Amino acid sequence: MRPVIRKSTNSNRMKIAIICFNLFTAGGARLVFNLAQSLGAQGEKVIIYTPKFEGTDFPDLAEGLEIKVVEKEINFFKSNKPRNIFDWIWKKIKHEREFIKTSRAIAELMDADFDAVNVHDSSYRVGYYYKRKNPNAKIIWTVNGEPFQYLSRKKLMRDILGYCYQFLKRLTSYKFLNAIDGAVVLANGDREWFKGSPIRNVSVVRAGLDFKKFYAPVKDFQEKARKKYVKLMALGALNVFRRYEDVIQAVKYLREWNYDASSVIFAANVWNENKYQADLLELIRENNLEKFVEMRFSGVSEKELAGLYQDSDIFIQAVYVPPPGHHGWGLVNFEAMAAGLPVILCRASTATEVLIDGVSAFFVDPLSPRQIAEKVKLCIDHPDIYAKVAKSGQDVAQSMTWEKYSKEILILLKKA
Repeated sequence: MRPVIRKSTNSNRMKIAIICFNLFTAGGARLVFNLAQSLGAQGEKVIIYTPKFEGTDFPDLAEGLEIKVVEKEINFFKSNKPRNIFDWIWKKIKHEREFIKTSRAIAELMDADFDAVNVHDSSYRVGYYYKRKNPNAKIIWTVNGEPFQYLSRKKLMRDILGYCYQFLKRLTSYKFLNAIDGAVVLANGDREWFKGSPIRNVSVVRAGLDFKKFYAPVKDFQEKARKKYVKLMALGALNVFRRYEDVIQAVKYLREWNYDASSVIFAANVWNENKYQADLLELIRENNLEKFVEMRFSGVSEKELAGLYQDSDIFIQAVYVPPPGHHGWGLVNFEAMAAGLPVILCRASTATEVLIDGVSAFFVDPLSPRQIAEKVKLCIDHPDIYAKVAKSGQDVAQSMTWEKYSKEILILLKKA
């Protein structure tokens, strides 16, 4: 569903390119499409460039947008497990070459008269190559995830090489970063990523939300609470940092405490995380939770999503990335709030910057499934608290719009 925004009559129309390499997973792609729709509704000329888009992902969000695709097979988002350390090194080299080749190809495809170019996440190199074509274009980098972070795999040699690889990648990226006029992040904590980089102009712009699409009144939870029944929901692309095992274990605790708890977890396995998938299923079997925990590794369609939020009672976001990394914003948190659900999330999440523990959401420590269960128990034992937190969270979500987000981005593009 497109944002409903009054069209601008501003004659100073900008021509804006949005570059995104990853239009096939939820968060980043949805942000790009909603931003493009909102900018277009304000009268700006917007073209999206990407190396891959088949039209089957988010067809309603992409409807009417001008999307140009580089006809090139890409492999840098595939996470096929390396056979050995030498295969790992070769894959990293190959992927870096693919990133650079794809960036050049997109820059060559782009029109030469863009006023501004908004590069997203790993597409930042495009800005460097495009400035060779059009030095007057302003380049703004939207960063939703730390670009030069290595996440430990608990394998000594792999981790040593991984940290070295990310260090070298950061050093060799300086020429690309020097072409960027400014960066946009979702939270104040994300500014830390830019220390030591040539980018000094870093702005915080909170993501928007299609509130009407997801809205549902906060449910009367008293009857379910009386029966000690609750249905939990978790959502996000499958990877080990999502900590879905914490949700599963929370269900186990609740059932041991004689609460009729169940959970549905939508974890699209887009990165081929087959071992983690198997581990989760084994955890469910070990604890005899097959009837109470549903795993959907195919994910969920955009059309289904609003109804699935409304069919649940509490949303859980247990994601945790150990320091020096951290989990980002999590658009799903605010969609769930719009749907009238109280949200329980890891206090390391940057979304906590705009939320208050016990008022608009419930915070839990990292890696703490028991704390998750205790917060759920609190909601069941005190349905009045459930309702107050759900309503307060919904008020926060209502203040976040794609129109507001796109206007702030537009100001940055014009000022850059």
